[in-house]
Amino acid sequence: MIEMFQWYWQLVYLCLLWLIFKFWKKMKLRPRIFSGRIKPFDVLAFFVLLGIHQLSSARFQISLLPFIFLGMAVLGIAMSLGYALVERQLVYRTFILRYWRFFDIVIYGAYGVLLILQFL
Repeated sequence: MIEMFQWYWQLVYLCLLWLIFKFWKKMKLRPRIFSGRIKPFDVLAFFVLLGIHQLSSARFQISLLPFIFLGMAVLGIAMSLGYALVERQLVYRTFILRYWRFFDIVIYGAYGVLLILQFL
């Protein structure tokens, strides 16, 4: 694996991106993407996906991204059907926000598990 994509460099990159987003927030220089509902935590998920791909490819010789995407697609269908049946309506804005936040939790959890497995 290329030295630049080792797990410790991934953590350094994520911490640097987190600090950049925090400074933007403190200095009131919010980019337009960070409205009141979108947090830096949500944007960092894309970089964590890259880390999941690299760590799982190094550890298992196969990427876990297709499995994560398939599972989240099935969950999205189940969530939309559940909201439609229980609430008798589907408000897309709240559904997408809840789905994306749950997707964030799954992504960060998978990344944490892969980091722990890297040491075993």
